Amino acid sequence: MYQAHKDINKSPLRITGLNHIILKQFLRPGFCAIDATAGNGLDTLFLLRSINPGGYLTAFDIQALALENTENRIKTFFNNDKPNYQLIHDSHANIAQYIKEPVHVAVFNLGYLPGENHQITTSWNELKKALMMLTDGLIVPGGIISLTVYSGHEGGKHEQSNIFRYIKTLAPEKFNIHVTRKWNTVKPSPVLILIECL
Repeated sequence: MYQAHKDINKSPLRITGLNHIILKQFLRPGFCAIDATAGNGLDTLFLLRSINPGGYLTAFDIQALALENTENRIKTFFNNDKPNYQLIHDSHANIAQYIKEPVHVAVFNLGYLPGENHQITTSWNELKKALMMLTDGLIVPGGIISLTVYSGHEGGKHEQSNIFRYIKTLAPEKFNIHVTRKWNTVKPSPVLILIECL
């Protein structure tokens, strides 16, 4: 019988855990994936494990420290194995400069790098460019874009409201969109937005 987690941070219904459960349905060995916000490498490693062997992953971040953390996490897990990936020290707004093949899964974990400068955050202007490229054909039919959005930090509400405005413009015959969040909380809860390409 399933036992509920006493530690909410370990619950599969935590937004990040729920995100991985859903994304797993869209990931196969040999697929191409993007981690648009490498951060500390948790999503990067999850994606890389899910698409290997034979897959290819590209991770972006504007902070060198984030890419260093991600590289260390990957090397620690894979040890002597050599999965196919590249880490790009650039904004996800420039995805088209680096990605030429169709993408099956793209993941955005927005906001700031945990434990670091909270003034360095993702921005709607950069995100919009990436989303437009992905929804204009970079994501294959049957693929998915995942966005975890945090409205509790400075600029977060602006980013979230613009994302909501943008996804309302996506044609329902081309995209299946789901939005979920935790409701019984006092603090602003992260929002998980899933955009499935039909």
